[in-house]
Amino acid sequence: MTYEVPLLDHTQQQYEEMKKIRKPSSFARCGLTEKSKADLLKGLYWYFEFSLLDIAELFHMTPGLVRDYMEKYQIPRRPRGQALSLAFKQGKIKRHYKKGKEHFNWRGGTTINAEGYISIHRPEHPRANRYGYVREHIVIWEEAHGTPLPKGWVVHHLNGIPSDNRPENLVALPDRKHKTVLAVKAQRIKELESRLSKAEREIESLHQAMLAGQLTFSVDGHRDSSRL
Repeated sequence: MTYEVPLLDHTQQQYEEMKKIRKPSSFARCGLTEKSKADLLKGLYWYFEFSLLDIAELFHMTPGLVRDYMEKYQIPRRPRGQALSLAFKQGKIKRHYKKGKEHFNWRGGTTINAEGYISIHRPEHPRANRYGYVREHIVIWEEAHGTPLPKGWVVHHLNGIPSDNRPENLVALPDRKHKTVLAVKAQRIKELESRLSKAEREIESLHQAMLAGQLTFSVDGHRDSSRL
């Protein structure tokens, strides 16, 4: 919401004259008509972007008295959000961002993006972003090998699953040289692991059936149910 202030010719002149008046209740005794006072307040508040406190200090009034005058002359006030934005722009207040554990959205120092990559809060790490987070697979690879990741190298996931940060699933290679080869290998490994996982589930299902005595055997064409 903004208030359309009529840019009256005398508003600037009134403002300059009122700045010279430095005595208590100067606004009430300034000799202006009620309409001129209303125009002056509108100009200071909306055109010159003064706050209630600015106007109060200019005329040696309290902010509450300025508010009373604005209500008297039916001058609308800024919404809270607009008032805060203006105060930030003028440098009257500063944003203080809390980081790390003090941040309101702290989730234990671990995040995962839409692609499935996990990042952990390690602000001291040389590869950390401006928020203090670094990819977990980089940290795990470095800890497993006891050395920083070489410049220009990247850590690849052999099975193509970005959240699988087991040391045995991570390999560091120069990015350009092996990107194409690794893409093919990752797809093949992913397929094989899927088949292996399916086979393990089938074996487990058979094992549970054996324990429950639910297996049915066929001997010489005859069906027989045996409890083991």
